[in-house]
Parts: sequence; structure tokens; C-alpha cells
Amino acid sequence: MPGGYLGPGCGGESTMLARYAIAPALLFALQIAPAAVTRDSNGRFRLALGGQLGEYENQEIGCSGDVLARQRVSYHTVGGEAEAWITPTLRVMGYAGNMTATGTSGPDVDVPYEGTFGGGLIALEGRKLGIGLGVSVAPDGDLPGSSSTHPMPYLRFGALDRVHLRLEVNGAGTPGGPPEIVQLSVARGFGAERRVAWRLGVGAAAFPTAGDNNLDLSVEGAFPVNRFLDLGLAGALRAPDALNGGVFGRLHFGRVKPR
Repeated sequence: MPGGYLGPGCGGESTMLARYAIAPALLFALQIAPAAVTRDSNGRFRLALGGQLGEYENQEIGCSGDVLARQRVSYHTVGGEAEAWITPTLRVMGYAGNMTATGTSGPDVDVPYEGTFGGGLIALEGRKLGIGLGVSVAPDGDLPGSSSTHPMPYLRFGALDRVHLRLEVNGAGTPGGPPEIVQLSVARGFGAERRVAWRLGVGAAAFPTAGDNNLDLSVEGAFPVNRFLDLGLAGALRAPDALNGGVFGRLHFGRVKPR
């Protein structure tokens, strides 16, 4: 899997460990944040818009595993997401966005990963189990300037409004965030109850495009402002020694039919 790796002796290990310690603290804060819990009668349709800023590092790796060159890349993404509950158990979701990247320092190890992405998914959402399948399009990391099409499966264990486990492949990540190859997350508050919602996941992205590590630890929180609006924060710590963060807003409208 493409990506960057910060090997022994190259520095940055302690910095990454310190940054990864931030995510559990933020998750704890999300859990204890006060919020009224109500059945969302306006959440049949949801529209979200967001954006993120971040950076990553392309690395040229030698035959012995040493880092021969480093290229820092900064990027920003903008995008949106639409979701509709056709029935109490049938959910349809679509998203689209764009990522723009620029090399900021170091030699040109590889062409920065950037371009338009999007996809759509249909999911059957039971009380304790959810399963879905869709199709996504994302920039091709091996062929700059081109796109590739991927299947987009989704699987959930546990109730949407309670703590549950979810697996998403080739999906949107967070609204306005960059595309992800795979994300395995623990989450809460993604159902019809209006409450503070959070997600903590580990996954892999299609960038960096040069090197051998593209793992990330991501966190997302959404906070109800009123009956119709949530404001959210999202971010990720990316190996090696990189991160991104951003904000999004989500509107809820349309009456929810009871199960």
C-alpha cells in the first residue's frame, strides 16, 4: 500500500506519539459534553458541507529502507454529502469533493495526489446490523491526472445511536474531508437521536503516493446547535508526521417515519 514511512533514526517518532495521544483525549471530551437527547423528527434528509486543510510527506525509500528524500505537500479539500432515509431501514447517501495539493518543500519525489472524488451508496439499516454497497470515484495515485472507480461496501455492528463498530471501504471519510481507502471506526450518535455524535477510526488513505506507510488515526465530532443544524470538527493524524483538520455543517430536515 503506498505511503510514507519514518524509519528508525530519522526523527519524529516522539512527535507522532504525542500527536496520537490527542485523539483519546478528544474522544473523552466528546463523550462528556452535555447535549439534549431527543428523537430527530427533522432528520429524514441531511445535507452536509465542509472543508479541511492538511499536509503529508512523500518519501523516497532506498533499497535498505533508508529515507533518501522527503517532499512536504500541503493540501485542502472541500466537499458535500447528502443522505436520505427512503424508509426507516433504507438509507441512500451520496458525496462529492475536490482535493488540491501543492509541494511546499524538498525535491519532487512524486506528483502530489489531488483531484475530484465522489460516490454513492445504498444501505439497509437494521437496529443492530447495517450493510450497504456503492460505487466511488477517486484520483488514481499511480496515474496522475486520472481517476479510478472502486466498489464501496459498508458494514455496521451495533445500534446507530449507541456505540457501534463500522467498516467503510473507499468512502468519503468525513464531510469535506479527503477520500479514504478503508476506515474501521468506533462511533456513536449516527442515528435519529439528536445528540453529540463522535467517531474514532483507524484507516488508510491513497496518499502519500511515495513511501510505504499511509495509515491514519481519525476523529470526528458533531454538536447539535438547534433543531436543524449540527456543527462538526474532524481531523486525522497521518503517518509519517502529518495531520489534517477541518470543519463541517449538517442540516436536518424532513419528517422521520417511526420504525
